[in-house]
Amino acid sequence: MFVGFGLIPEPLAAESMFVFEISDGLEKIQATTFDKKGRAIGSSSFEVETDEAGVRRMIVTMAVEGGGRNVSEALFAPIADEVAQSPNADQTVLQMVPTPRFRLLEERAQATRADGVSLDFLVIDHVGGRVSC
Repeated sequence: MFVGFGLIPEPLAAESMFVFEISDGLEKIQATTFDKKGRAIGSSSFEVETDEAGVRRMIVTMAVEGGGRNVSEALFAPIADEVAQSPNADQTVLQMVPTPRFRLLEERAQATRADGVSLDFLVIDHVGGRVSC
């Protein structure tokens, strides 16, 4: 509530859309996390899961030795090839895309400090246009 005006603000909303090309055949990748001086300080992994509808979940996990961890996830929905109208004629043209395209649906991130305390859980809903923390 804004005291001077007596107004209650409405919830904020926005539209967002990201389109990505994602190659097939991605698998779990393990890696080492390094600091700026090149010293190994932890581990990380990247993983892609695909459900029966073709929705892909990408998961990135980073952990630092002695504590601290971050897990981030993103959901991507496949986008069908689009049919577009040619600007020079009344012809329909199929846009050919070499790799599957995906729309970003949702992002989630959870970080934990070295002492084990979880930080705020972040969710970005690109379809609904909402962010929560």
